[in-house]
Amino acid sequence: MCYKYVTKKCSRGDSCEEGHDFKTNHNTKILQNFYLEDADSQLLLKLMQSSVDEVVVPEICDHYNVGECECGSECTEMHLCLNSILGTCNDWCLLNHDILEPQCQKLLKMGGVKTYYSKRDLKNHLRVRQKEQRLDAIMKQERRSSRLVEEASRRKVFHADEDDGEVEVPEILQNFYLEDADSQLLLKLMQSSVDEVVVPEICDHYNVGECECGSECTEMHLCLNSILGTCNDWCLLNHDILEPQCQKLLKMGGVKTYYSKRDLKNHLRVRQKEQRLDAIMKQERRSSRLVEEASRRKVFHADEDDGEVEVPEVCIFLLNDRCLDGERGRCKRLHAGMPYHWQVKNPVTNKWINLSKNQSFRLEQNFADPSKVKVQLDSFTSEEVHLTKRSQLRSLFQDESYEVDLNEVKNEGMKLRNMQTQAIMDIRRLSTESHVMTGGKKHSTIWCWYFLDKSGKWMEYGSTTAEHNSFSNLKSADIEKQFCTVQGSGCIAFSTNKFKYEVNFQTMKQKNLMTNVQRDIRRRPAPPDGSSNLVNVLKYRHVPSHWVPMQETETCKMVPLYPESQEYQNVASLMPGFTVRKITRVQNPYLWEMYQNKRLVLLKKYNNDAGKVNERVLFHGTPSQNIQSICEQNFDWRLHGTANGSVFGKGVYFATNPQISTGYSKGGGAIFAAKVLVGSAAVGKSSMARPPTGYDSTTGLNGSLFVMYYDQDYYPEYLVEF
Repeated sequence: MCYKYVTKKCSRGDSCEEGHDFKTNHNTKILQNFYLEDADSQLLLKLMQSSVDEVVVPEICDHYNVGECECGSECTEMHLCLNSILGTCNDWCLLNHDILEPQCQKLLKMGGVKTYYSKRDLKNHLRVRQKEQRLDAIMKQERRSSRLVEEASRRKVFHADEDDGEVEVPEILQNFYLEDADSQLLLKLMQSSVDEVVVPEICDHYNVGECECGSECTEMHLCLNSILGTCNDWCLLNHDILEPQCQKLLKMGGVKTYYSKRDLKNHLRVRQKEQRLDAIMKQERRSSRLVEEASRRKVFHADEDDGEVEVPEVCIFLLNDRCLDGERGRCKRLHAGMPYHWQVKNPVTNKWINLSKNQSFRLEQNFADPSKVKVQLDSFTSEEVHLTKRSQLRSLFQDESYEVDLNEVKNEGMKLRNMQTQAIMDIRRLSTESHVMTGGKKHSTIWCWYFLDKSGKWMEYGSTTAEHNSFSNLKSADIEKQFCTVQGSGCIAFSTNKFKYEVNFQTMKQKNLMTNVQRDIRRRPAPPDGSSNLVNVLKYRHVPSHWVPMQETETCKMVPLYPESQEYQNVASLMPGFTVRKITRVQNPYLWEMYQNKRLVLLKKYNNDAGKVNERVLFHGTPSQNIQSICEQNFDWRLHGTANGSVFGKGVYFATNPQISTGYSKGGGAIFAAKVLVGSAAVGKSSMARPPTGYDSTTGLNGSLFVMYYDQDYYPEYLVEF
């Protein structure tokens, strides 16, 4: 919601980009947590206004941003990178980007700003204010320019021996015997005499010599520069505002033509400047909106380095079916193949990067065990090192051992320690929303609550054993619901058949109210389900995280891509000149696993030189009746044949140019865009049933065709219809 709207200070109305609507999908979801989803908007507005404090947000120090501030921690303005607030910073910037850094936090508290808000909310507030200040500066400069032009036009002395005699007559009021009248009376008299008029526009086409309408034009044929005071002596355009064509349009608009030419021109000049200012403001708003939208058009995937998501959660919509925001490049959550993923903060860039799937799974297993406090972080497997481009992650973990402290320190989170250098990095866990807050939605996170009993064992609330038979109705779900409701603060009380207890969320202690004995408590997720009906990291290590989850019984899934998604645009760009109607992603984990394993074999063969592996996207055309069997079983020249015979070898043919492949679809209007491990290619011959020794494929037609001989060498990634 717009802060200024809540505090009755927003002047932008419906054009405000910050939002004045309580009933958006996001806001409704938040309101449901407080049972306010059916409340009237006016009531919600009053509730928010009653909770808003007047704060003074400190300024950002300009001297610090240019490296000239000498006040250090005593400066009364925040030492914070301005470009990071505006979203225009670069990766190598050395300025402070942390809005809760001690010096900034001190000034925020002095100004009355609640520092328990998220860093994102605080930065968004600063970003809006910076844009408002920039817009105010533009308007101020425009008003100053208008004033200077007007003052310059007045700095003229009229002489009797010159033509111009358009002097101002301060004695005008004397002509009506009103020179002694009160200003308020004069204002009312003038307001009563003002009629609503429609001043015609000045013709742009006329000003560039292109208007063909002549005297029938509905816009005035008048020199625009003469109105703005920037015309020259040799201009041949009309400068007379009472010229017949202009006078006709002025009368049609209700303008009194008995006003002096100067007054009419001044009126036009003011309006032109207002229009120019409106255009500048509109362009500024449009540019800001485009920059903001561009920064949002990014989807973060768990199998890539960059994990700097705006909302620190795993996207539950992708896991349950389909994330429409992700297809439009606007999802603010992490796209992962499981309801959780672990990240570490790069100390160089100060940004979150994703751990590998194997590391994340092992950490999740350990974190689910309440008895685990410090665990080792697994290294990469040989497959994971080469699976994707993870340069940042590989640079952080280079043959060194690391230990994770799973205890969350207040306001600091969990830590990762390098056992050789003792360097410490931040580590965090992202997951889907809590099970109790989503109403039990599939793939939401189930949290379990444990207490440490007197024998040193961790017991889940609500569980009973022969040793622990004291009965209580309090279960993990009850504690979790209260914990989410009070946002991690406050307490919950309960009793057994013997004692009364209190669970304190801030200290994470359980206290016996009768004996004052305190015990540690922990909140941990339920153990990861190895028998999940989704394709998981253990069964298929190489499955991309952006794939739509599949049921265990599915061997192949066809997923239509959204035309506005980046994935769709990337594939369509491979086929210039084609009118692409539909692109479908082929998800076949079994074939994908075979393909990735062969890629690892070639990497090992060529000493990890990806250039020699020569992985390409090539095209393959086939009749429509073969499409289903190719998606399920892969290309097979023995089953599907080849329209090119076997001129360059007996195998599956792929083309570098999609135009070549369309000839083999036989009017079907669809071809495959396939991933192909070309490797080293030799010139093919019709007698070849496999590539020559030392080669991986054969080629022909000057390198425009490639012949592949083994199923693991290719994967039918996309079906493109045109």
